[in-house]
Amino acid sequence: MRSEQDTVAYYSELLRRVAEAAAAAAAPASGASSPSAPSPPSPPFAGSAVPFGPALRAAAARRDLASVSEIVKQMRGLGCTPGADAYAAVIDASIRANKPERVAGLMALMEEERVPPTAAVWEVRLAAATSSGDLEALTGLAEEALLAGVKGFVYKRGVAGISEQVQGRSGEQLKTAQVVACG
Repeated sequence: MRSEQDTVAYYSELLRRVAEAAAAAAAPASGASSPSAPSPPSPPFAGSAVPFGPALRAAAARRDLASVSEIVKQMRGLGCTPGADAYAAVIDASIRANKPERVAGLMALMEEERVPPTAAVWEVRLAAATSSGDLEALTGLAEEALLAGVKGFVYKRGVAGISEQVQGRSGEQLKTAQVVACG
């Protein structure tokens, strides 16, 4: 457990330093007078959430929702938009912390922010349903994942990127599923 705490601490300190550097870059140079307003600083890591992944996953593994929340706040504060992998870590943390009721809201937020659920999101959710032993929940979730792919919600990524052959469906079965899913 100590190594997970060390990882979270390391990345929290790194992110604090990045935030300070971004703030310093945005501040006008002393003695310089500029009639125009300073431009906002570019987000670090080109706006990518990838560098936050290890800290998020370590906090999720520890069931530390407070740290997960703080890391996501830091990401957003630095202009780095959470992607599906960040959401997968938040969903994982919620499930591990026995807060499964948060998952529906997180999935709705992902849809609102147009973040398609990737295999990582479905894997976390399916693993939790499998370990719970609730066959009905597992079946419903697997159906939800497949229907999301058929509906095209994932914008040709994630589940929708799985070929018909891998899904084990013929083209006619997929067309029927699309009619049922899309009305």
